[in-house]
Amino acid sequence: MEDLIKGELDWHNKVNENFHEIDSQMADITQRKFKPNLGTFADWAPSLGNAVDRTRIQSDIDSYVKAGIEEFVMCINFDWDSPSNSFVSFHNLDDMLWAIQQMKNVGIKTVVLKMHCHTPQSTIQAMDFTNFTTAYKNFVTMLAQKFQNQGIEYFIPLNEKSYIYTNSTYESFCQDLLNIGKTYGYTYCGFSTSGWEENEKILDNLKNAVDCFFLNCYPGISYKLDDTTLEDGLEAWENSELINYLKHFKATYPNKPIIMSETGVMDYWCALVAPGTYNWSTIAPQDYIKTYGKAPAIMLYGLFNSTIKYYINKVWWCYNDGLIYDPCIKLIKEYIGGVYNE
Repeated sequence: MEDLIKGELDWHNKVNENFHEIDSQMADITQRKFKPNLGTFADWAPSLGNAVDRTRIQSDIDSYVKAGIEEFVMCINFDWDSPSNSFVSFHNLDDMLWAIQQMKNVGIKTVVLKMHCHTPQSTIQAMDFTNFTTAYKNFVTMLAQKFQNQGIEYFIPLNEKSYIYTNSTYESFCQDLLNIGKTYGYTYCGFSTSGWEENEKILDNLKNAVDCFFLNCYPGISYKLDDTTLEDGLEAWENSELINYLKHFKATYPNKPIIMSETGVMDYWCALVAPGTYNWSTIAPQDYIKTYGKAPAIMLYGLFNSTIKYYINKVWWCYNDGLIYDPCIKLIKEYIGGVYNE
């Protein structure tokens, strides 16, 4: 009888051990080397000189799946159209809605509706104030309504427009833009700035009004071209002023998420000098040499291993031309899709 009881206890202990092992494995799966989610953009704007149709869009989506991209940034580019006295999108918006559904079908979530106005500051400031603000709010409202009910959480009605969200003249206008996002059900509304210094200059009332902070970040990585190492990439991120700023801002606004709303580098060695620059073919044609993912991988490696990951919630990678190659794919799978015990 004692042997029978002992055998049953041993069996229960073994079952419990197996359950603990399964729980441990499941916990491991949720741990990642780089915890912020990784997203990307697309240049689906025919007006920018790109041939775009649904075949091209599907091909890009397939490459995102291969690269292990988790999230997508729906960035709508637009400009002022004088004949119609309105702002006009560069995109076929129905194609953009179709793309959202196609990505949803393969597990890529469209997380943000971001608006990038190409109208120069001089043109906007020369316009009648009421005409500008009314036309802009009408366009933003149209987009907010168009992309409503798509599961998009983040809403950015102004991108890199420091002369607007740092200027008290436009404060009420900016509040109205945030309210449009809220009206149509977007959870996190704010403005994306061209770096931490610009973010610091946002009007205090607007800092309190936004739901989170969006920073576009392009730290210089290296002047060493193809001699640049992975450690150079890490050192560049760690030595940037961005980390100190993130610490400061997180302490000041502990309940507001911080999103790296743009970062990345083109797939050329010369681009590591100033990743935010995109016209390298004319600036340094002699160094305009494609790296097939090596240059972006260096920047990704530095970002993935830097302490920045403790202060930001998401990273949205702007240049996706290098992400489709093995150096980047391997890194993303290791740091995003891999299992990690911290």
